[in-house]
Amino acid sequence: MNCTIEGGDKIQYDSYKLGYLYRGYSLEHQSSGKPLQIIEEGSYFGYDIQFLENTNIVFIDWKLIQYEEK
Repeated sequence: MNCTIEGGDKIQYDSYKLGYLYRGYSLEHQSSGKPLQIIEEGSYFGYDIQFLENTNIVFIDWKLIQYEEK
């Protein structure tokens, strides 16, 4: 795996963008059937994190949703 930052990877102001794609499950809160559905083949959930060249820590705001069966 190559973890070096290439010059073409830089965006503006000596900053970078780390992106990832996830193919797993999608949560549909208002679904009348199963709220947890597998993401179909070829579709992905993506997220980008931007950071500066000297960044040591990046905080990501994750949320936990708990459901109770009725």
